[in-house]
Amino acid sequence: MKKYTLLFLFCVAPMFAQINLIGIRYTDENSTFSIVKWNTSTPETSEVFPIDIPTYLLGSSLFDAKRSSYYFRSDTQLNSFKLQNNSLVALHDETSFNSAAEIDMSNGAIYTIFPQGQIPATTNPDSPYFSLVKLNLEDNSMIELGTLAEPITAIALSEGTCYDSDDSDYYFVGYDSNSQLSMYKMSTASSSFTYEKIVLPAEDIPYYLSGLYYDMQADKILAIKTTFDEVTSLTTREIIQISPLDGTFTSLYTFSNLMTIQNGSTTFDQGTRTYILVTLDENFTSTLFEYHTIDNTASTSILPVNVGEIEADNASFSVQRYSNLGNGGFIRNDVKVYPVPAQNEITIETGLNRNSKVSLLSLDGKVCYAKYFDTSTIIIPIETIASGLYTLKIEDELGVITKRIIKE
Repeated sequence: MKKYTLLFLFCVAPMFAQINLIGIRYTDENSTFSIVKWNTSTPETSEVFPIDIPTYLLGSSLFDAKRSSYYFRSDTQLNSFKLQNNSLVALHDETSFNSAAEIDMSNGAIYTIFPQGQIPATTNPDSPYFSLVKLNLEDNSMIELGTLAEPITAIALSEGTCYDSDDSDYYFVGYDSNSQLSMYKMSTASSSFTYEKIVLPAEDIPYYLSGLYYDMQADKILAIKTTFDEVTSLTTREIIQISPLDGTFTSLYTFSNLMTIQNGSTTFDQGTRTYILVTLDENFTSTLFEYHTIDNTASTSILPVNVGEIEADNASFSVQRYSNLGNGGFIRNDVKVYPVPAQNEITIETGLNRNSKVSLLSLDGKVCYAKYFDTSTIIIPIETIASGLYTLKIEDELGVITKRIIKE
């Protein structure tokens, strides 16, 4: 048997001190628009870039971490503000890019949920169903990946979708044919369209969800849950965590004296795992609110004057997570890894006795463990590694496989 050197290091979770945001500013005095970029720790030093647009549509903004671009719509035109050179580019007119668009941070692919009857060249213009489509902004073309098998009443599209770039899954929340709020998980990596319906909790007091974001490091979905008690006429808003496995809710933070949330103003910074939103008090004064999921603390900071919709600049996170590790292995399913989450050890079943290099990496690409094996079953000890999310990388003659590992 070959002898190999074992590399085993302690991992330190990467520190992300910076939260960079981008948004749109409207100036009443001269009816002009500007793009504003700033860091939450130093909002007074924001950068302002005037842009020539007639208006913008609320809820239409989205940040493309792969291309480092900020998308938003003005009337029927999609605009892209490129952060590399701070330039505005007008994309295809009357684009199919809607407010439910989500971008895969690992490869830049754009997906959205669309009423089937509105898809160009559809065979059923009266269809009551929704389809998942892949968008090509170069020529405004659509590739229909598949259609959900039941009619769904959609909640606000800009607030009810999110995307898991690790596993290539698109999530969509809506009411099913029985008026039950459900979450639909659709795979974009499979050669054939597959989806899973996850029924969300039924509660005595009606509620709705908004501002969905997939926390890549925690492998959970974050959202704002709003309830209205008809007996007391009280509206309650809280930040919750949703399990993508069974849809269970975990309450993280409950707001007090919150009048409303500014439309299009929720975002999530993946590096610091901070949920961010613009709140309005009873005097309609805007405040930037930050909920830090790592230590479960909340803070507020100054919002640059007249800034509307905001998006977190997740370009650095995208580069660190996907350039170092790649994502080519997510399509392969010939290796089983369990349990997830794990406490003391991870078992890997390759199915064949073949030479494999197994590595465990922290989120910033640092190697915590690396060893060669030539057996079909591999056991990796992890009891001395700090709790958190890691990437398991398996390299063999068939290619590279990467899997997410949660250490409890």
